[in-house]
Amino acid sequence: MKYLPFAVWASLLVVAGCNMETEIGEPYEQPGADTEPFITFSTVLLDNGFVGVPSYVTFGADSADMKVTFGAQTIDFAALSSVRLYGYGFDEDAASDTVFRFSEVSDTRGIHGTRIGYSQFKSNSSEVGEADFHIMAKDINGDIYLTETSSQERWQADPEPYLQPEPKRLFKAQIEVGESWVSQASFFPWFYDANLGWKGTLVADDAVAPTSGEENCVLLKFQKENVAYYMYLKDGIGIVEILWNWENENNLVKPILGYSYKLDGGSGYGPEYTGFGYGDSGDTYDASLTAKTYAQGYTVLPGEAPDYADWPTNESDYTVYRVALADASSGVSFGTVTLLYDEQNNAFITDTTELTLADAYQPIFTVISDGETFFANSSFGDLAFDLTTPMNNQYGYSILAVNGTLVKQTDTSVTKAFTAEISMFYQRVVSSGDEAIISYQANVNNELPSAVKGAEHRFDFEAINLAVYDTLPTKVYYGTSPDSVEQLLKEGASCYNADADGDCISGFRSAFVTLPDVTGDIYIQFEVSYEADSEGAYPAATVRSPVYSMSLLASAEASEPVAQFITNFPQDIRGSRDPDTGEFLVYLDATKSYSLNGSILRYDFDFGDGTVVEDKRSLGTYTYTDDGEYTISLTVTDSNGASASYSQPVCVSDYGSFILQNQGQPETFSIQIGEYDETDETYYSIYYNSIYIGKGEVQEIELEANKAYIAIVEYTDSDLEENRSVDYFSLEGCQDHYFVPDNSAVDD
Repeated sequence: MKYLPFAVWASLLVVAGCNMETEIGEPYEQPGADTEPFITFSTVLLDNGFVGVPSYVTFGADSADMKVTFGAQTIDFAALSSVRLYGYGFDEDAASDTVFRFSEVSDTRGIHGTRIGYSQFKSNSSEVGEADFHIMAKDINGDIYLTETSSQERWQADPEPYLQPEPKRLFKAQIEVGESWVSQASFFPWFYDANLGWKGTLVADDAVAPTSGEENCVLLKFQKENVAYYMYLKDGIGIVEILWNWENENNLVKPILGYSYKLDGGSGYGPEYTGFGYGDSGDTYDASLTAKTYAQGYTVLPGEAPDYADWPTNESDYTVYRVALADASSGVSFGTVTLLYDEQNNAFITDTTELTLADAYQPIFTVISDGETFFANSSFGDLAFDLTTPMNNQYGYSILAVNGTLVKQTDTSVTKAFTAEISMFYQRVVSSGDEAIISYQANVNNELPSAVKGAEHRFDFEAINLAVYDTLPTKVYYGTSPDSVEQLLKEGASCYNADADGDCISGFRSAFVTLPDVTGDIYIQFEVSYEADSEGAYPAATVRSPVYSMSLLASAEASEPVAQFITNFPQDIRGSRDPDTGEFLVYLDATKSYSLNGSILRYDFDFGDGTVVEDKRSLGTYTYTDDGEYTISLTVTDSNGASASYSQPVCVSDYGSFILQNQGQPETFSIQIGEYDETDETYYSIYYNSIYIGKGEVQEIELEANKAYIAIVEYTDSDLEENRSVDYFSLEGCQDHYFVPDNSAVDD
């Protein structure tokens, strides 16, 4: 979401209406023995959407128990009270108060959490603006994530939520005073930046709020490029104050614009002054040194001598990770990282003085900033690492948080702060290639869904980065101990993607087996192998998957299967075809379909354009080549012969709609729409009209998708006063963007 000057932002959100109490998500239910959720975030898409891996962010039964430790204080987000913050320092036209409401709900996925609803009110009135709802929940590591958002205008009885497609971490479980982290969204206002994120810092854990005088507050600072603000929190109260802008007085922050739950009782002074607030942070700030970034590279296991770039043998007892950092928005590389990881103790090794380790594997963090190289290693700099997802998992995907200082390569006395959240995708480097085997049905703990002993079962797995795909001898092994998985359960597997000659062109395989006739835990491994080619391009190789555990039950109660799939779209499957290829690509993952008393054996897809794919793989892609409205339907059939279906609509178009909604008295509106250039904040007009719109009526204007716009709406009210509302927005294909001008006050 693009940020706007605050006066504009406030004027856009403050529209007249009444108080809205609609819950977003089902009412919260305390989980019991039969209702404990264990939910993993949807698939993260890598390599342009063709490789999907679980995000590893998982929520358990206690996900609504959200306590975060800030220094010596603990804030229980699930127990915060509703509060009205009174605005001060604003122009009269933009003056507004903000109301926060906290309630426990379950989001659309079934994740239990806290819903934060907030609305803006015109000061000294009951006129309410758009209500925004955000649901956040605690993952199994104790970190707090944003899971779902929605906005509700007054006329919307049941607003459609936006499910976050990938994890957006807001807070670490424990943060020390002075520590910084990357927050995927600032807590207030709810501004998102999936590419860069915000830098959050715990300034103090015993602060006194400057306007209200409230003592023993947690003081946070959020910063992004030239935007910064302070937030005071207190357990039991919630948000006490927000400092939006300030000035320097005796080297202290003196608030001049913000919000507070009490407008008197304080000293009028905040923390030590380091720079101005919103619009001019004042601090020396380098976006490349505070960012959500991506990294791709390789791992080298102990004892390996990879045939890649002449890398030497890893003579240590630790795994080496070598990845290149890339800017999340541009993809431009700006650094390299070498990490040494102790698998047994789940720790990074930084002191290598007692190790026999080649220079290529020495731990180092290198970042290029403003043309200068900054780094940290065992001798220089000071970095702390925090894993939000496991390292060395079977998917080769982890999220690593880093915070600390780097030193300048040409002058180590010069330091720079570095705070980053790194999404790392890494593969093994061995002489035969960079192979890996993925089981999409396993959870974060390498556990496969339970099944009934002796039943028919389907295993879906994928061999990635292999030299060949057409002839892959495949075997499935099992055992009763994780240290001995050697009993052959199945030889051979089905391939669902073939070329015109019938050769398999994918590493995806499905193995149909009869499960062992035993109860209790068994352990599963998948194996693929191929022979060396005649030209010597690649040697023979045999690759095994990690060991997966699986519980076999004596029996299970009869129940219907559940069909479901996720896509690369967080909510609606909509958009425009690629201008270069003319294609609209949809990634589908149906592996989370399940049967409690059987196994899903068959997946049938109907894509609504005449294409029906029967009895095929459970995940893959589909391409639409024509604009139109379609429906993707999935039907699954389990080992008991029972079936279930699930569907989602699809809309493909190069156009979206701007919809002006009049909730006030009948008016003649002058509507001007221009294509907006965010770089220099200019626009050129593409639409102008004067239209009479009755109360409760709308005017729909079709616009080209994938562009930024500004809409300027003017009207003369009953007092003959000229009024003007401005809306900045962008459109996706098939998207309806609603806007309500400021005349929407009604007498209810």
